[in-house]
Amino acid sequence: MSWYSDLCEPESVIKSNTPLSGNVPRTNLIGKPKTVVPKKSRSREDHIKVKHAWSMALSPVKSLAVNIFVSYMSGNSLQIVTISMVAYMFFISPINQIKSVGSTFKSVQSKTMNRDIRTAMIVYVAFNVISILFGLWKVNKIGILPTKKADWLPEQPTRYYIN
Repeated sequence: MSWYSDLCEPESVIKSNTPLSGNVPRTNLIGKPKTVVPKKSRSREDHIKVKHAWSMALSPVKSLAVNIFVSYMSGNSLQIVTISMVAYMFFISPINQIKSVGSTFKSVQSKTMNRDIRTAMIVYVAFNVISILFGLWKVNKIGILPTKKADWLPEQPTRYYIN
């Protein structure tokens, strides 16, 4: 079962008002009876939210595997298609995902499971940073990243030799 079906199709709840059932009627300040939800269903819902948060946190790893394969197939030649694919897959997309991490995990926020959700958010950001680091490695392999001394020759002072 997926987290969505667990959340949307809860187990049938006994709706009897007898004290033997799980739902004991209580009264609020006005005097109208209200039903108290058992703690089991609250923890089950939190468990489902954490499960969904972890599935969202691991989604960059799934896309990273595909991106690495596409990057391998595109080669290390200096072409516009390779550069645009690397720029989008390894820089633009992960940076946008890091910027929107709050809205991504907004649907699973819970006060009782805040620590588990925060851990999932940190893992999500970490995997996106790994994607950016792989993009830096790929750009270096293509030869666009200026890491050699020859890449910085225009900034070197000119030496004049007198004979």
